[in-house]
Amino acid sequence: MARACRATRARFGYATEAADAIRDASRNGGVQHLVALIRPHNVASQRVATKIG
Repeated sequence: MARACRATRARFGYATEAADAIRDASRNGGVQHLVALIRPHNVASQRVATKIG
């Protein structure tokens, strides 16, 4: 999902929506653990990860 959303679409919730879909599809596919690799300065991505659990 990295860099899937352009800066012009920031703050529309697309990243959270996409992350939700990835999480749900992973769960439905039997994946037990997901790991988010987020750079320390990327606060927006940290928020997305926190929102989706």
